[in-house]
Amino acid sequence: MNIDNFKKTFDQVLQERNYARLMNLGLVAVMVPLAWYVVTLEPARVLVPPKLTTEAEVSADKADEEYLRHLALFYATLLGNTTPDQVDEVATLMEPYLAPSIRNAVIVGLQEDAANLKEHNISREFVVKNSYFEKETGKTFVYGNEYVSGSADKKEREEKTYEFEISINNFMPVIDDLAAYKGKPRTLEELENIQRREEREKERNRR
Repeated sequence: MNIDNFKKTFDQVLQERNYARLMNLGLVAVMVPLAWYVVTLEPARVLVPPKLTTEAEVSADKADEEYLRHLALFYATLLGNTTPDQVDEVATLMEPYLAPSIRNAVIVGLQEDAANLKEHNISREFVVKNSYFEKETGKTFVYGNEYVSGSADKKEREEKTYEFEISINNFMPVIDDLAAYKGKPRTLEELENIQRREEREKERNRR
């Protein structure tokens, strides 16, 4: 056996082993922070809610505008189309989505509304005309016409708006605030118009 060749080969093996160790240490140094990033990263889920033709992206604590608008449409339709027989069920369906800060007030309001519908045998129908999300305030508005009918089959129509503030908590929607009122949506622009009208009215009254 050629001793010199053996020593050269053995030295090469040791050198390659050292290189391999260094490479493994380098891989570990890269993989540890990468693994931590993957584990702690909140995944984004792409969802296609019912009746929504486009994809909506929802993460653990937020959702895109289209998804929030769709949720508002669902809630407004649920609240706006009620009969004496189903109004209790509407309150039951809405309760899990209500934030603790407004849950009691909303449920009490729905119960009072239910009592009124049953007492007067009134049914409501809400026909949506428009819905949109306001970036500046995070509010979603659903606007349309409400038709109220009683036992005499006479329908009364009035403009109505449902206004929502919806957040996402652990991928689940939460209604942080809810308002329903007659007339058009009280957007920032509309509130500014109302304020200007009130100021003009006050100015006329001073004269």
